[in-house]
Amino acid sequence: MVKKGSLSLVHRSTIAGQQLFILDDQKRICKGGDCRTGVIMDGKFYAASKEKGRIDIPFAKSPQTTKLILIRD
Repeated sequence: MVKKGSLSLVHRSTIAGQQLFILDDQKRICKGGDCRTGVIMDGKFYAASKEKGRIDIPFAKSPQTTKLILIRD
């Protein structure tokens, strides 16, 4: 694995779940498209949209705390 730069995450709650955005090391929103961009949560990949870079994760049936893996290939 080669590390180039860094990624960070911003999020907010919506009526449907959590809305996430991945930011690069210059604080720009990473968008989907030609490269794989998104998060892995509990083994499932949630892709960032091509237009705005938004990642929508629906609410779970019960409250939970979990870790995310940020992906930007």
